[in-house]
Amino acid sequence: MINKIKVIYLTSSHYVNDDRIFFHIKDTLERKNFKVDVCSTYGDKNFNLKDTYWIKGDELSRRERVSWFCEQLILLSPEMIICGEPLPILAAKKFQEQYPSCKIIYDVTEWYPSKKNLYDLNFISKTTKFFTMFVFNLYAASLVDGFIVGEYYKKKIYDFLFPLKPKEIISYYPKRKYVSLKGKKLLSKIFRVGYSGKFSEEKGINRVFKVAESLRVNNPDLKVVLVLVGKTFLKQERIGFRNLIEKYPSLNVEINEMVPFEDFSKAILSFDVALDLRDNDIENTRCLPIKVFHYNACGIPVVYSNLKALKKGYVQADFCELVEPNDTEKVATKLQRFIDDPIFYADVSNKAVTKIEKGYLWEHIEGKLLGFIQKVNN
Repeated sequence: MINKIKVIYLTSSHYVNDDRIFFHIKDTLERKNFKVDVCSTYGDKNFNLKDTYWIKGDELSRRERVSWFCEQLILLSPEMIICGEPLPILAAKKFQEQYPSCKIIYDVTEWYPSKKNLYDLNFISKTTKFFTMFVFNLYAASLVDGFIVGEYYKKKIYDFLFPLKPKEIISYYPKRKYVSLKGKKLLSKIFRVGYSGKFSEEKGINRVFKVAESLRVNNPDLKVVLVLVGKTFLKQERIGFRNLIEKYPSLNVEINEMVPFEDFSKAILSFDVALDLRDNDIENTRCLPIKVFHYNACGIPVVYSNLKALKKGYVQADFCELVEPNDTEKVATKLQRFIDDPIFYADVSNKAVTKIEKGYLWEHIEGKLLGFIQKVNN
C-alpha cells in the first residue's frame, strides 16, 4: 500500500516542462494520486502547465533564488521535496528544519560540476571553480535523505561518499506513449542519416558530416540526406556549423529546429539511422545518453561513440553499435551494411523495438520510483 503524499520538485537549471521532471516523475506520481508541484528558477518561456511555478532566475543572485524556493515551499507545504541540483537543497533543508517530517531526495542526472560550468576559463580559474562547486555539491548532498540517480557511474561517487544513505537508479527510459514502437523499412533510392542535439565540434557534428559525405561519394545512385534536429548555442558553434555547410556543398542537409519533448519522436521518425560521434572524454563517456533509447524505441538503429555508460547501461548489438568516433571510415562501412541489405536493416530495426519493449521503457522502472519514495518517506 502506497501512502499518498504531497511532493514538490525544485530545480534551478531545468524548465518546468523538462521531460524527466514533468512527463515522467510528476506524471507517474500524479497517476498514483500524489499531489505534485514543480518550481523552477530556470524560466524564460510562457508555460501554461498545471501546478508549475517559475521565475527568470538568471537575473537573481543565489541567495535570492534560494529565498524564492523557500517562499514556494512555505506556500505549498510539501511532505517530500525532490531537488534536481545542489542549490534548491539549501532551501529544502531550511524548510525541513521547520518541518522535520519532510524528506529530501536529490535527483542526480548531471555531473556537478560539469565541463559546461568550466567553459572558457583559464587553468587557475577552472581549477578554483571546480573545487568550489565540488565542495558545494558535497555539502548539499550531505543534507538529503536519499538519492535518485540516473545511471550507474553517477551513482558510484555518492555510494562512496554517502554509503549509508538510500539510493536508487531511475534511468532515462522513454514512456510508451511518446515513442512509436514500430520497426522501419528502408525506402529505395534514399538513405537518411539523422543527428539530434547541439551542433558543436565537441558533440561530433563535424564527424557526422564526414560520414554522411563518405556515404554520398560511395553511393552515387543513392540520395544520401543528413537530417539534423537541433541548433547551435554559442557564436563559435555557429561559425563552425556554417563552415561545415560550406565544406560539403554537394551533401543534402535538412535542418530542423529543436522540438518539445512530446514531439521529439515525430521529429526523428524520418531518420533511417541515428549517428552520434561525440568526443569520448572523461565526462561524456560516463554519461548515459537519453536519446539512444528513444531512437531504438522508434525502430531507428544507432551508431554511437563507445561510451562506458552505454556499455554499462544498455546493450551492444546491431541496433546499438559502439564505435571509435574518430574512425569515420569504419563508421561509414557499418552504415553501408544497411544500405546494401534492406532486409538486414528491417530485421535490426525490429530487434531494436523488441529490446526496448522487453526492458527499457519507463513503465518497467516507475515502480522502483514509487517504492523508493515510500522507503525514504517511512
